[in-house]
Amino acid sequence: MSGVDNARMNPTQNEQGVVLTWLLQIALVIAIVGTVLFDAGSIAWNYFGVDSTADDIALELSDMVDGGGTTTAEIEAEAKRLAKESGGRYVKGSLVITEDQVTVGFKREATTLVVTRVGPISDWGKAEATGSAPTS
Repeated sequence: MSGVDNARMNPTQNEQGVVLTWLLQIALVIAIVGTVLFDAGSIAWNYFGVDSTADDIALELSDMVDGGGTTTAEIEAEAKRLAKESGGRYVKGSLVITEDQVTVGFKREATTLVVTRVGPISDWGKAEATGSAPTS
């Protein structure tokens, strides 16, 4: 067999094999970079959004307190419902109601492709915040 025939038999030695290998490497790099960027963006979005959500929940609860006639248990049940509705969880025991303020804890896990599924780094995808709102 001549040198040309050998190149046709082994695709990694001809130009098509080089281009195919190069394209596969590029696709792999794009997939890895895309996953890292998606996870980082999701974690950042969750981290900054959880503060706002906790404040929104506290504001809704302060309206309940202002209305009067509600028990702490009813307010806590509403906090759990609002947290679940917002895609997170109420932090048990975090509800504090004073004369001038309502404080509540909220936590949520980011939607990621890798981070929340890998044990040692799974906590990176979790965010917790305390929200507060004034009562009248």
